[in-house]
Amino acid sequence: MPDLFFYGTLCHVPLLERVLGRSAAAIDLMPAQLPGWSVHWVAGQGFPMIQQQDGALTPGQWVANLSAEDLARLDHYEGGFDYSLEPMTIRTEDGAERSALVFLPAANRWTAGAPWHLPDWVAQFGDVTLEAAEEVMERFGVTSARDIDRLFPWIRARGWARCLGRRPAPSTLRRAPDASAVEIGTQRAGYDGFFRIKDFDIRYRQFDGAESPEISRETFVAYDAAQVLPYDPVTDKVMVIEQLRFGPIWRKDPAPWVLEPIAGLVDAAKTRRIVPVAKRSKRPASRWVICA
Repeated sequence: MPDLFFYGTLCHVPLLERVLGRSAAAIDLMPAQLPGWSVHWVAGQGFPMIQQQDGALTPGQWVANLSAEDLARLDHYEGGFDYSLEPMTIRTEDGAERSALVFLPAANRWTAGAPWHLPDWVAQFGDVTLEAAEEVMERFGVTSARDIDRLFPWIRARGWARCLGRRPAPSTLRRAPDASAVEIGTQRAGYDGFFRIKDFDIRYRQFDGAESPEISRETFVAYDAAQVLPYDPVTDKVMVIEQLRFGPIWRKDPAPWVLEPIAGLVDAAKTRRIVPVAKRSKRPASRWVICA
């Protein structure tokens, strides 16, 4: 069975566990180093790349005795990032030199930025990456690596929404239930693309303390978004956006262009930057409008 050397995000053991689908206790791993290579942030991105550098020594994890399914799961996770596995000579912590496969990025795809360090990445991007990896691996054997690459910004946005969802507002007037108050039962396959629809059974504790009957529901899994309404007090005018909306098209509205506040998705692992929906499209069908 082949051995692999990880130098980047898969050195984060919780992520490696999620990708391989088993606990670290069942993974044969050991600290190791790769001579002649250095790891850097990809310029403007939240993940690392590796490049050759004389005299450099890259720390990482050597993982041995991987199965064919392990390799398939790793290829599914990393394949969308345009990596290829290449043989390298590494040095394990016992001083031995060993051969291992290493994920190398496609030539000239990215530009190297500042030196990358695992603790910095974990602090900034660890949680959202774990959430995104959960959805990526749910799609193992179902969605191709090419399609994962296409959907990955939205997968990360959903993952970030779940991270933000774990930080609810204080429960002062509303109920503050414990973890046993809601029970998710059987989950069935739903639509899984740019948007997701979850089909599931649920039971919950009612206000009188009794358990509800199990009911079947569907939920639209979306992303966190933000709205802005610029206002000029001198002219007493606001700025809104006019854009094509798909919902009105399918309800047979003959005028599916809608006036609405400027809005956009909250990018993964960011809480302040807002990217208007109109600017995400390669062929925007929108314009800015000043209203009295």
